[in-house]
Amino acid sequence: MELNVLGSFTDALFHTHAIDEVEPLVARFLEAAKAESVKQGRLHFFELQSVLASSRLHEVVCTCTPRVGSPFTLLGQCISPC
Repeated sequence: MELNVLGSFTDALFHTHAIDEVEPLVARFLEAAKAESVKQGRLHFFELQSVLASSRLHEVVCTCTPRVGSPFTLLGQCISPC
């Protein structure tokens, strides 16, 4: 039951862009999901879901593709700004 709630709640917080609130829940979700996998003696679906939540938390939000001939350090020279 706890894993269902953690999975749903972290997903809802991601959709509302509440990153500060989701960070501690992702850590708890990872911990609880790993414990469930150990308890069952096999990889549990929630462990995969928790790893996905962790990767969403740590993803790069914006990347910059520099224009040809411009220094890479100038973020103002992006082809597609964020």
